[in-house]
Amino acid sequence: MRRSACLVLSLLLVSVAGVQVAAAGEDSSPVCKVEPTRLEKHGDVRVDNYYWLNQRENPDVIAYLEAENAYTDARMVHTKALEDELFAEIKGRIKQNDESVPYRLDDYYYYSRYEENREYPIYCRKKGSLDANEEITIDANVLA
Repeated sequence: MRRSACLVLSLLLVSVAGVQVAAAGEDSSPVCKVEPTRLEKHGDVRVDNYYWLNQRENPDVIAYLEAENAYTDARMVHTKALEDELFAEIKGRIKQNDESVPYRLDDYYYYSRYEENREYPIYCRKKGSLDANEEITIDANVLA
């Protein structure tokens, strides 16, 4: 447990150091353009300078987000090995095959379960008893 805490603390310190270096002006980060938009609700008026960023299909928004992502990747490249190690450790502590506690509603028992190497839950039910055949109501992996 102590090793995990040290890894997390190290990652935070490296991240903070990266932010301080960027603030000092060594690297030029992407600058978001300001486009004031006047918003009025219930008689209250406010100005949102970055309202244009909520337009997901706007090529300017996509370009800005890609520039931010590229900048972040370039600034954090030295932490990649640590990120991978932390991710592997966290993933190693999570049960890959897991199932929720069934609950009864009318004549069915409902529960969800996860399968190894699949990201989303599978929602199931059994009629009458927990020994009955399983019916899959939603497989979120298929929907995803």
